[in-house]
Amino acid sequence: MKRRSSVSVLCALAVFFVGMTTATAQQVYFPTDTFAPILQRWFSAELHLLEEPSLLELSKASPAESYRFLWLRTFNQPIAVRLDIRPDGTGTLTTKVANGEGGFPYTSKTLAKNVSTTVSRERVQSFLQTANDLQFWSLPTTVNDPTGTDGSEWIIEGTIGGKYHIVERWCADNTPNKRAVHQLGLMLAIELAQLNISTKDIY
Repeated sequence: MKRRSSVSVLCALAVFFVGMTTATAQQVYFPTDTFAPILQRWFSAELHLLEEPSLLELSKASPAESYRFLWLRTFNQPIAVRLDIRPDGTGTLTTKVANGEGGFPYTSKTLAKNVSTTVSRERVQSFLQTANDLQFWSLPTTVNDPTGTDGSEWIIEGTIGGKYHIVERWCADNTPNKRAVHQLGLMLAIELAQLNISTKDIY
């Protein structure tokens, strides 16, 4: 897989951000300097287009527990899957898919899917146990990924009791530095959200 420095992608991002700067100005999705500025704007703009709330801001206002997987594949639709855990231990799973391609954010302008479903206490506990086993809360936010231009961003956020954490991996797979994000992302998108995604589109 290639990485994110292609001229076409950067040009697309530049055009896109001209129209998105004002729209996202009131919504802060990530702590300052979490990512390089162009990535910070890209990820924030995609969440804005997916009509997603800021988990960072939620963590400051509420002790609620939530997890979100943002999946930006170069040639596939952007996806956000959010699990909000209720006081009784059940959860609400919100799945959103946007039109366009994740690597070309100026094409991602409308929601193609926006569905919320209830998740049983048992399935919520299974996810939380997996997150605990994979030590999500202590994972480094970023690692030194290989470079390239085409691939995917896997971004998982979590908030609990006022604490916020975010982990990003490029083309997450089962290699040691990426395994946790790969497993948690697929658990949210495939097992819980039951998105119908072919093997060739998991990258």
